[in-house]
Amino acid sequence: MKFLNILFIFTLLFSSCKNSETNNAKNESKKQELLSKISLFEKKGMNSSKGIEKSDRDSLINALNNFYYAFPKDKKTPFCLDKLQMIYSSTEDYEKCSEYLDIIIQNFPKYINRPLIIEAQASNYDIFIQPRDSSKVRLFYNLLLSENPNLAEEKKNNILRRLKNNHLNFNQYLQFLKEENN
Repeated sequence: MKFLNILFIFTLLFSSCKNSETNNAKNESKKQELLSKISLFEKKGMNSSKGIEKSDRDSLINALNNFYYAFPKDKKTPFCLDKLQMIYSSTEDYEKCSEYLDIIIQNFPKYINRPLIIEAQASNYDIFIQPRDSSKVRLFYNLLLSENPNLAEEKKNNILRRLKNNHLNFNQYLQFLKEENN
């Protein structure tokens, strides 16, 4: 009887290991399939003088979102999210763009393009998202400065100057700069 119990336990362990290997293989296959789709739609858009067509753009958005939801912790996920925010920015859907920027900022602190992502988010709140939320502008510019102490001096000074005049909307700020330079 003891032998049967041990045999039963080994059988369970073996079958669970085999299921795990099968799931890993399925996940890797799904990942490669999604990455292939993403690559295909990106190439189609790059090979067209008009850019990516709406149906292909929608398919690319679906593939990028599917990758994010299927593999939220994968090292390629922030790149997919970055592509999504660029698509929404190019179509002037800045609120949707901002949603993806927030996901990257919150979930991927080591993302290589993080400074650009934070700056894009600050600019979205500064220029495009209405009504303008000056507290969000301040939050993201301060985050950019605090996480990047080695920013170029000119860039750092421009950000500090913008923060000093954060009470002005972007058009007012441009007018202020124009008057200041005259």
